Amino acid sequence: RNRIVCEWICSTSGMASTLEVSGMASCCGHLETGLTIQPSEATAPGRCQHGRLRRAHTHLCMSILILVAILGTAATIAMLPMIARHVAAGAELTLSRVELWDLQEASAKSRIHGTVRLPKPPLTPPCYMEPAELTLSFDFGAGSEADGEQNTRLAMRGLRTLGRMRAPAMQLGARTEVEITNELEITDAEALAEFSVLCMNSETDLTLKISGSARASIIGIGLGEIPLHLRVQTWALSSIRAMEMVNFTLWGSDSSGVRMNATVAMRNPGGLSIHGLGDTDVKISAAGHSLGSMWMPDLRMETGRVELAASGHVLPDDPDSAAALFSQWLLGGRPSVDYSVVPVSGKSAVPTWARTALATLQGSAEFPRFSAVSLISDLRITRSSFSVDKRGEITLDGSIDVVVETPFGFSFELTAVNVSSQLQDAVGNAVAVLDFFVPDTAWIPDPTHPGSGVVHLPFSGVHVRPLNIEGFGHLTASFMENKSTLRLNGTATVTTRSVLGELRIEMPVRDVTACVTPAFRQFTGMEIPSMDMFDGTPGHLELRPVVLTPNPSVLAFSIAPCLRTVIAVDGTDIGSATFCEITVHANATTTVPHVQVDMHASDPKGAVLVQQAIERYANGKDTLLEINGDPTRSPDPAAALIRPALGALRSHALLKGLPKGIISSVALGLVPDPKDLPNVRVPATLFIDNPWHGSLTITYVHAKVFAPDTEGYTLLLGEVPELDLRHDPLLVKGRSIVKQPQSVHKLPVHLLLGNCVSGHLMSCIKDVKDMLLDKSLKVRIECTMRLIVGHGFELELNYNQEGLPISLSLG
Repeated sequence: RNRIVCEWICSTSGMASTLEVSGMASCCGHLETGLTIQPSEATAPGRCQHGRLRRAHTHLCMSILILVAILGTAATIAMLPMIARHVAAGAELTLSRVELWDLQEASAKSRIHGTVRLPKPPLTPPCYMEPAELTLSFDFGAGSEADGEQNTRLAMRGLRTLGRMRAPAMQLGARTEVEITNELEITDAEALAEFSVLCMNSETDLTLKISGSARASIIGIGLGEIPLHLRVQTWALSSIRAMEMVNFTLWGSDSSGVRMNATVAMRNPGGLSIHGLGDTDVKISAAGHSLGSMWMPDLRMETGRVELAASGHVLPDDPDSAAALFSQWLLGGRPSVDYSVVPVSGKSAVPTWARTALATLQGSAEFPRFSAVSLISDLRITRSSFSVDKRGEITLDGSIDVVVETPFGFSFELTAVNVSSQLQDAVGNAVAVLDFFVPDTAWIPDPTHPGSGVVHLPFSGVHVRPLNIEGFGHLTASFMENKSTLRLNGTATVTTRSVLGELRIEMPVRDVTACVTPAFRQFTGMEIPSMDMFDGTPGHLELRPVVLTPNPSVLAFSIAPCLRTVIAVDGTDIGSATFCEITVHANATTTVPHVQVDMHASDPKGAVLVQQAIERYANGKDTLLEINGDPTRSPDPAAALIRPALGALRSHALLKGLPKGIISSVALGLVPDPKDLPNVRVPATLFIDNPWHGSLTITYVHAKVFAPDTEGYTLLLGEVPELDLRHDPLLVKGRSIVKQPQSVHKLPVHLLLGNCVSGHLMSCIKDVKDMLLDKSLKVRIECTMRLIVGHGFELELNYNQEGLPISLSLG
């Protein structure tokens, strides 16, 4: 008598509990009727009164030799068939791999790898099983799938035999690895097709029943014909419906659409592999609309991951759904297309049952991730102008050429572009929003690379909306340098026309840079060819220069709010300039009028430099001025966005000297003043050509007149003595008031005729001859003047002028 451990399967709950049975008979006869079984105290499944026993595992079972020792040889041999039936009833077959090939209507080659486990006691000799014919069947039940949902695809009901196969002779122990290669005879192709459909669409493993009988023996002792009834778990194959495109290319077009190549990956976590499924047509669709079809030659299913080549055409029924699909892909997403398999019919070598199963294979295929960062390889600004109005709003006009490289290897026409982007700084922070729409583009396709080309985008009135005032200011400040880089990120919706129809596709604009080379370059070479002394007040001289502003860049600008700059010489400030309503053209030198200059100094050094600058200008000499932006004194709120750019301005402007003298001519009287005899003093009348709007009041004059001799203007001919004219000043009215030149009252000139005698006689004779014959003599004048400009700016001026004509006058 020994204790045997069994399992009790409750018929109501399905729960398994451990039982202990007593008695030697129970070791081999516990499946017979009349055996009383009591539950162990540990598990106490006594509450379940109805059930069945499974797998008796003995703790006795040293071997059948013990039976022989106890019962005797004859009794033991008599009991062996009953033992064998018990062992067969508890046998298990676990599949690790099943291969099918050479598929026919009534047969298929198969190779089965698996493990057979028998509930054999330890030390029991192996069981030898002769070749046997096995029947494969499946219970379709009431038409429900394994996951419990109502099966709407299957018409089968109940237990159906799928086929038969022969198992070779095998020697089985407690655990035996087996490999069976033979031919599967298909007895019910319709049922096999239904079973295959169920496998490919099931989320859970299915149970296949294997039945038959085989003659068995142990250590040469025949056990008779042993019935076999196995329940084998097969693999759910629904995972193969979710496919993945490893790569996807569009490479041309014809009358059937755009040619397509793809590599599709199928994942099969189970152990079933099938070869010889033939050529397959796969219909693809997106959002319920047909997208085209793919051709898969020699379809097969392997265990694990298998990659299948496919080719076909894209020709969408609905361009909008195709555009949405391509847009999601290009923007970095992984969209999916729906597919359905259409097996080749007609003379196909693939059997009907396999084609029937394939016809139900449908699912989704996920696109590969688009690897390109951006479809824009280059962006060239051909013309651009930004405007800042009096409210501070910025608009852009211009045109750009965008080099586009798409993965669409077929010809198309790009007809419109809608850009939604952000301007970014060097570290990727968004500083402004830049959106624009170009309804009519010029597309120049690349003949060597279909799908690529250059699109010319003219635009106007594009609003720039700053997001970060400081960051945007730094960006505009970079325009002052030799080059500036614009960085764009966003999307561009492009409208294309091709064999696919008209598609509106979103494309990424990622890390696209546009170099403005050259940029403004500090407007190097600025020049002031003329300057109008407009007015003056004490300490301040109001000027109106004309500024020639060279701009080597393709970037032009127009700025309405007033901007202020500081004017300096050798690092010392001598005034300021205010620019209002300024426009500077691209790739040109622009004449900037109406600049308001206030020349003033805050210290004695600056006052001297102001005097020197005006003096050099009046004497026709050039002066290099330093022009520095002054954002702190440009308070207009509308200028807020461009103050940083103004602060980056560090330039120079060449103030050109006055091109001609301000004294037009001098008339000398012939009659000397008798009161000054023996000195010869004659009256002189100056004719002034005032080039400025501002009036001049001359309060002091001291001048010397030099006539030409053999070495130039070196013969001192006369002198205007120092004259304090504050009580009787020379009044020179502005050019807009009187016709120029204008005369001022007479000044006395002391003729120094004695210089003619001492070494310059011949020159004097020639000068007199020229005066008599030509009625004028050109001389050089050197003078010092004190004058008042306008309403009070006092200026002392050392003035020289050569070639001044002097004529004789009877007055």
